[in-house]
Parts: sequence; C-alpha cells; structure tokens
Amino acid sequence: MPNIVRSAEQGCQTCSILCEGIARVSKSFVEQEELFSDWFCKSLLRIELRHDGPFIVELCPQDDEDTTYLLVAFFSLKDYEKLHPSLGRGEDLPLELHLQKCVSFVTHYIALCNRYHSSCSLTTSRLLPTRVLDVGVEGGSHDLKLIRLSTNEVKYIALSHCWGDSRSIITTTKNTLKWRQQNIEFNDLPRTFQDAVQITRALDIQYLWIDSLCIVQDDEGDWQTESEKMAEIYLGSYLTIAATGSADSSGGCFFRRWTCQSGGIKSDIETFELQRTFNGSKAVDNGHRRLYGYASRSTTMAPLLNRAWAYQERILAPRMLHFHMEEMLWECKACTLCECGYLAWEQQHKESGKWHAVELNLQLKIRIAQTAHDETPLRDAHQLWLDIVEEYSMLALTKESDRLPALAGLANFLSQKFQTPYLAGLWQDDLPIQLLWHRCSVMYSLCSRDLGSNIPTWSWASILRAPETTEESNQLNHITYDEVRDGIILDQRFKISSAKCEVAGRNAFGEVSSAIISVHGALIVTKYTFPHHQVRPQLQFGRERNDVHMDIWSPRETSEAVDGEMVFCLLFGMSKYDFAGHALILKPASANKYRRIGYLNLDSQCRWFDDVIPFTIDII
Repeated sequence: MPNIVRSAEQGCQTCSILCEGIARVSKSFVEQEELFSDWFCKSLLRIELRHDGPFIVELCPQDDEDTTYLLVAFFSLKDYEKLHPSLGRGEDLPLELHLQKCVSFVTHYIALCNRYHSSCSLTTSRLLPTRVLDVGVEGGSHDLKLIRLSTNEVKYIALSHCWGDSRSIITTTKNTLKWRQQNIEFNDLPRTFQDAVQITRALDIQYLWIDSLCIVQDDEGDWQTESEKMAEIYLGSYLTIAATGSADSSGGCFFRRWTCQSGGIKSDIETFELQRTFNGSKAVDNGHRRLYGYASRSTTMAPLLNRAWAYQERILAPRMLHFHMEEMLWECKACTLCECGYLAWEQQHKESGKWHAVELNLQLKIRIAQTAHDETPLRDAHQLWLDIVEEYSMLALTKESDRLPALAGLANFLSQKFQTPYLAGLWQDDLPIQLLWHRCSVMYSLCSRDLGSNIPTWSWASILRAPETTEESNQLNHITYDEVRDGIILDQRFKISSAKCEVAGRNAFGEVSSAIISVHGALIVTKYTFPHHQVRPQLQFGRERNDVHMDIWSPRETSEAVDGEMVFCLLFGMSKYDFAGHALILKPASANKYRRIGYLNLDSQCRWFDDVIPFTIDII
C-alpha cells in the first residue's frame, strides 16, 4: 500500500483514484485520523482484474494475507467513457426511481429468465386464485375491478407487501364484494397498490393479485379456500412485486431511496475529481445481504423481509422484483441480481471458485427450487428444512398464533418431496433430529410458551417471542439446530413408537387441534439448578453438573422449572464426532404424559444413561 501512495503522490492518476477511493470508504469505520493513517500504510493491497467486471481491491494485514478486512469495487458507469480499461461497467443508482427505469430493469431480466432458466418456467397444472384484479391495459380506463377467473390459461402478477395497520388498509369484505366487482377507483388505492397497478399495466399484463382485495377478509370459508392454495398462487405468478422497503401499504415502490451510509465515490473522466455518489459500498451491501439469508435482520431498510407471512411468498414465487430502500433487486429460482450490477459479477466470481463476499450458500430460494428435483437427496432436503425453521422462526407476526399457518404453503410445497406426515412444523421421517431444537440469543429475545393453543411443546412453534423483541436489535437466530445439524447416532434403546397430529381446519399444514408422540427410550430423573450466582441453568445427576438449554429460563420470562426441582431427561443418541449426548428435558403433565421444557447436550464424559432400562412415555 505505501508504494501505491507514493505513486499517487508522484501524479499517477490511477493510483490516485485507488488511494482516494479506499481512503474514503475506510474512514467510515476508522474514525481516528492517526489510527487510520497507521492502519492504511501498513496494509497489503491485492488487486484483481476481471473482464467487464469491477476492479476489485482487497486490503489485508501484512502478517496475514489470507485475511481480507476491506474490499472495494471500482466501476465505470454504463453511460460514460471508461475511466480505466480495466474498470468494468456498473450502474449508477438514482435517488428517485421512476416507472420507466423499473420497467426497463424488469423486462431485461424477464427476457433472460425466459431464455435461460428452465427452473423458473410456469407449471401447466396449477391452482389459480379465485379472483384477480383486472387492471385493464396501458392507456385504457384508469380504474380497475375485481373479477372471478374462468380459465386456467391466465398470466397474472402478484403483490407481496406489509399490511401495517390492518384497520387502514383497503380490503374486500362481504359487504363490499359486489362494489369491488363493478369498479375500484384507482385514486382510492394506497400508494403501494397504485404502483403495483402501474407496473402491471406497463408490462402489458392484465391481471394483478393482491391478498387484501382478492380474498374476502371476513368470510372464513373463502379465507380457508384461498389460504389452502396460497402456495400455488405465488408459484403460478408470472412475476411477484415485493414492496420490500415499505412498512405498510402507503409506502409504495417508487419512493425516494436512501442509504444508511454514504461511501460511494464518483470520479470525473477529465479531471479525475472524486465526488460522493448516492450508493455507498456498505449501504448497497446491506441490500445484497438481505437477500442472501439475513432477511430477519432488517426491519428499517427492508421491513417486508422481516414478516413471517411474506417469507413463503418470497420463497415460492418463481420471479420476484424487490423494491428495497436502496435499489431494485431481481430474485428468481436461478439467480439474484441487483440494479447496481455487483451481484452479476459476484455470481461469475463464485462460479470461478474465487473468494466471494456475499454468502451464496444461504440463498434458500435457489436451494428450495433445487430440492424439488427427484435427484436431490432426501437428507439434503431435511437439512434445508432445518435452515428454513431457523430463518423463519425469528420473523415477525402480528398474531403469533399464525406461526404455522404462515408457513403452510411452503410446507405443502415441500411435502411432495418428503412424502411423510407433517407434525406441527416437523417431518416424521426426520423426527429424531427435528425434535432436538433449542433457543439461542436468549439475551435478545423475550419468549414464552404458547399454552393458549394446541401446539405441542415438542414443536419449535410452541415458543412465542414477545413483539418488542422482533426489532433489529435481535441479530441472531431464535431457534437453532446447531448441535445436531451433522446428525446423531441414535441410542439403541430409543424409538419413536407413534406420532399423531390433528389439524383444526381443512388445511393439513395449518393450525393444530391436538398432537402427541409416544417415545421408547432411556429416561432418568435429574435436578434442575439455577441459583442467582449462575450464568446459565444446569442439570445435576449425582455429583455431576451439565449446562442446559431451557426453552424458557430468562429472569424476565415465566420459568417452567424452579431451582431445585426434579425433572426428567430422555436420551435420543450421541454426536457422531465428539459422542456428546442429546436429550430432551421433560416435566410430568399427567399420568405417563410429559411436556418438553428444554434440551440437553450432555458432555461425553458423563455416563448418566448407562444401564438405564428404557420404557415408553407420551410427550404432548
């Protein structure tokens, strides 16, 4: 790096651009000038040139070239002469997004998707929504109306959006259904709906599906019918418009965009004068990462991605156009691309086997599309479900009782792969693993057990998170399978004798009315200890103690066990590598019936279950 600095001081324009760009970005997180100068001059610079891609500069410590603590990508804007022959093209992000720019972006990627992505093609056999909005055509009537579909050959666009306050959103009810079928005035629609109508017309598509208007909200029968085929509605959409950056229906898609931090630099081709641009490196990267497995961390810049109901909409839709607070993003079953152009290069970089900043392995949408293929191993599909639960469980719901119904469409879709009973959020063929979930980030999320519903205690869906803990301060997963993700060796005494789950309505993947599992295995009695001086609760067996993951245990939560209470442990098996034991912590509910209250990862040195005679119990 010092050599680049000296070259810049001697008048090299390219080195000047490198130094100034790196300095501007770096100073955003190295606030003290003296610390920055010392860090800047002691860094190694690694430069990579790629055909028609960004000029990538990585900074790393002199004593550790494998560590990259800063990556800066230099682009030339598409509409201007290249600043340097090695600089690939990038897209400037205007502060104001307009319809023409949007249509140009989406039509380009729809054309590419139609041509190259067979996995994104529409299926010929699908359940259509009962009603759609007939928006007319470009240049026709300004208003629209609700119609019933009478043919299976229909191309429609769907809208995914945050409802916000349900009292203020426009809906269809029994009383308004007749009027909606006659006419809906465009000006009566909230901003998000208006923008969706404009995009639909501009793409020369006649029909638009919006849940609040196309489902009769106060008709339980209509809601049951439409919710059962929710997966098919999004699977069958030609395109889904996602109002990702809007917290409610008034936010719209064509808003004044912003970034959390200005870090981007623009250089004049004649003078090489550096100017700040709208899109900062860290800021735009926030938008990129939100679509690669970190959806739940964004409540301000992408509130839609934090909503549980929107999760399956995003996962199932073959193509989705996101209106993020920073830029438009395209997401289909084959790729994720962005308005600024960085992700297109990122995909090429990944395919070349080089280092990549965005964690592509976390992109669940592509993995789910691949899982539907017959050749995908069933074990990979089960691993995918663990990832889905971890991501989904920390998303926000207005009504926590919707935790299972809001995932029903995705569960229904994957049931074609699993071909096994669905049990309150778990799949029977993988039950020994999927029962061994536990909570994490307990310092950030305040939880309780859902005793007001019929969800069994052995289901992760029985844990409710308080609304105040769903904000951006909760940075980690809520439910995790990290201790058993690599599989376990089942104890020879362990066996699931039976598993039953009844649902409340017609939807086999929706609300639960009753559930029970009968398990045969080694069961012991232990002592629960959690005195005030302990950091974490423990179980004591004889003279040995072991830390435990209780489902509810924070001092601010309603505890399910008290210090000194005797509880039961049911052994499932051992880890494949360190031979640690895995067990559920149980508490008697009635004669031979137990409730789950926690999970035990037993140290391999503890022999608590040796010579224990097994017997059968029921867990509810």
